[in-house]
Amino acid sequence: MHILENSYFVLQLPGLKPKFYLQIKGGTMGSACTQVLADIYVQKWENEFVQQQQQHGELYLRFRDDVFLTTRLPQERIEKILSEINKKDPNLTIKLEGGKTVDLLDVITTIEIPNFRAKVFRKLAAQPYVLPFHSSHPIYIKRNIPYAAALRATRICSHSEDLRNELEKN
Repeated sequence: MHILENSYFVLQLPGLKPKFYLQIKGGTMGSACTQVLADIYVQKWENEFVQQQQQHGELYLRFRDDVFLTTRLPQERIEKILSEINKKDPNLTIKLEGGKTVDLLDVITTIEIPNFRAKVFRKLAAQPYVLPFHSSHPIYIKRNIPYAAALRATRICSHSEDLRNELEKN
């Protein structure tokens, strides 16, 4: 609890003295223990939910605070379940984004019965892989950028035509 009760940060605007603030809600971004505490915090209800998903042959995948799951429940029922979860704790808010196509992390996933189609997703604010050739970076870094982009596309794209299109972009 010491970390959660004694988290301060400093804000210094140009020309002004620094001001110290006490963080009163949540954990410090970048702290080594914030993600661990968040994982412990949601573990109990998450374990119960994962068991239900497995019993019904559904998926539940989580990376930090992003979740991908499948369900055959109607949307109204899902919204009711999420509303109940969100009432249990004011510190935990779950938002629903769903449909036949979902963007999650760096993957666009589309339902194409009986499978999924996955391809690379780029947020609008994402920067392209650009590094001037005459920069002072070591040559192995310059060579690694296209290799890493191609490897990422190969790992994500589930269909060869999507992979080909992605490789042509890079």
